Formats: sequence, C-alpha cells, structure tokens
Amino acid sequence: MAVAAYFAIVTVLALACARHPLPYVGVHALAVGALAFAAWMDARGSRVWKFIHYWLPAAIVLAAFRELHYLAPEVHPFADRRWDWALYAFDARWFGDVEAALKSVWSRPASDVLSVCYWMYFPMPAILGTVLYRKGELGRFREVGAVLFIGWFLSYLGYLAVPAVGPHRVMDAVRAPELEGWICAGFFHRLLFELEWEMPNAFPSGHALLSILTLGMAWRHERRVFWWLLPFGAGCTLATVYLRYHYVVDVAASLAIIPMVVAGGRALAAWWEKPGEPRTRNAEPGSQDERG
Repeated sequence: MAVAAYFAIVTVLALACARHPLPYVGVHALAVGALAFAAWMDARGSRVWKFIHYWLPAAIVLAAFRELHYLAPEVHPFADRRWDWALYAFDARWFGDVEAALKSVWSRPASDVLSVCYWMYFPMPAILGTVLYRKGELGRFREVGAVLFIGWFLSYLGYLAVPAVGPHRVMDAVRAPELEGWICAGFFHRLLFELEWEMPNAFPSGHALLSILTLGMAWRHERRVFWWLLPFGAGCTLATVYLRYHYVVDVAASLAIIPMVVAGGRALAAWWEKPGEPRTRNAEPGSQDERG
C-alpha cells in the first residue's frame, strides 16, 4: 500500500513536470504490478514467491531512490543551490556556527568510526528484517516494513520538495583532513560521491530517520537485535552532521516526523491484517506468530 501510494504521488508529479513523463509512468506501473503479482503468487502457497513478495519492496525502494536523480531536477530545479543556502542560514540562525563547533571536535579516528556507522544505514534494516523473517514472525515483519517504507518514501518526497544536496557538496570546497580519517573515512566518502551522483537527498536526513526508526522497531520486536544495532544507529545519526553530509535542520526535521511515521506505519499494518486471523498470515509452521 505504501509503495502504491508513493508511486501514485510521483506519477502525478511526473505527468505535471517532466518533459517526457511516459517512462516514469511505465516504470511506476511495472513496480506496482510486479509487487501485486508477487503477492498474488504468495497467496497460492509458494515459498519462493513468499520470499519475493516480502523482499521485493527493498529493491523497489532502491530503484525509487535512483529515480530521484532524474525526476528531481524536473520537478524542482536546484542547480543554483538556493535550498542549501536556505538550510545553511536556518542552521546559522538557530544553532550558531555549526562548522566551527564541529572543527573543535573533528579527529581522524572518530571520522573512521562514524563513517562505518554511516554506511551501516544500509544493512541495519535488512538485519532486523532477516531476523524476523527467518523466525517466521511475518506479522511483525510487515509492521516493521510498513513503518520503514513510509519513512523512506516521506524522505524521498522531502527531497523533491526541498532539493538540497548537503554541505559536503556546497560549503566544503576542500574537505577537512580530519574527515579523511586514517583507515576508511576518505574511501567511504569518495565511494558515496560515486554512488549518489547528483542527488538532492539532504532534507530530511534519511540516514537519521531510518536509523532511529530501525532502532525503535528493533526495541519493539527484537530486543537483542536492538542492542547490537544501537551503537551503529546512534553513530549513524551523529555522523550525518559530523561528516558534513547534512545540516542540523535536516536531522531535526527527521526527528519531528518520527511519531507520524511510526503511527502511520503501525496503523497501515493493523489495517492490512484481516480481522479474525492470526497476526501473521502465511506464517511458517510452528512459528511464534502461529503459536500466538
């Protein structure tokens, strides 16, 4: 449902703003159709299609992110970086000289550690989802997925509304040596540039939003996973500003929408479950959800 709603919105935007909207419309229809077909096949009891049904949205999220590289400039041009300067001015007004404060605490070892945490943004949701899926707790898996996908898609819509690219691309003509680290920070930074392309993905901070949502869902559903992920999630949130990938207001915006995302995701998951059936439909035999 979250996937279909997001693609309905961006399809309207593509039709209204893109010079050639039909490729966007076709890709969106293909994504929603593939997910619907996987759900239909899953309902017929195939384990292979069950796996595809539950994990295909992760691939769709990645594809939707890449699409922003092409769609965002057509919806809301940002070559003049005016949105970055607006966010920079907001930070300066409400949080003071953020860069000067960061310079006083920058260090090469910390940059290495926080760079690893920043990149853990990608595996953290997958780790939590894998644990729940392998245990057959598909109802909990669906709730986690609903919350996380709403978080991802809201952040993507934020990128379209406020297309800022981040201080590392606009304000940092030369990256501070301390941010290059000793071991891996410099490599990870250059890899990020190669993978992101020209992407307005600063506001809100998806890294902060999804890290905190993942920790919250892990606390709710899989406490042992929470404790393992806590250092990485906390480090990822801190790294967003420390490594100059986000403005402080980006993180503040992410924190502000967390209650709405969690409430919306849990409501969506509860609505999807059929009354009178176990919380986890299609649960594996003997799973915790079948046992209640």
